[in-house]
Amino acid sequence: MPATMHTFYLRNVYLGNKLLQPGGIEVAGVRSYLQGQDSVLLRLGGRKTTSRPWKSTYKGALLTVGPVKFVLGGSGHIAGIVRLPPATTK
Repeated sequence: MPATMHTFYLRNVYLGNKLLQPGGIEVAGVRSYLQGQDSVLLRLGGRKTTSRPWKSTYKGALLTVGPVKFVLGGSGHIAGIVRLPPATTK
């Protein structure tokens, strides 16, 4: 991810928490707002990731209004996308 994009992402999503503010983030002239979504929102969490712990990702899914699909991957933030979680939990 380019530095400018990364800085924008960290500043607006992590520090400012602007996805929860109406029109809080604007990209290419389009304003975003999680609770204003009219399409399905996909939230992806990984069991072993440190960049976005799955419990936090799940809590974020609960903040939205409308259809949400939460997927729990079986590994970290990269491998968790392609690896299914184990059938049983230890």
